[in-house]
Amino acid sequence: MSTRAQMLATLRDIQSKPSTPGRERAAANIQAALARMDAYAANQKSGGGFARAITFHDRETLKLLVDDPSRCTEVRDRAKRLLDGNGELTRGDVRFLDAVHGDDR
Repeated sequence: MSTRAQMLATLRDIQSKPSTPGRERAAANIQAALARMDAYAANQKSGGGFARAITFHDRETLKLLVDDPSRCTEVRDRAKRLLDGNGELTRGDVRFLDAVHGDDR
């Protein structure tokens, strides 16, 4: 399980229990950390030269990212750009996919 998946599991666990000030702070901290992780991944350069063609799995992963409301706007926008692109992924794009959706791989 990746760090993101562990954080999401912890967040769901916290949210499933009765609300206390400590749990609310913990949930807010986890949500902020997830947003920072997404923003960091989305702002990485997409350059680095051609890495490979986009695969069916990449396309499905990008569609999931676009439709995931828990992701920040930057991640969803970059996923949309990749879906609308020329079908090629740069090394930076591959790193982006690995960073934001590595928990399912």
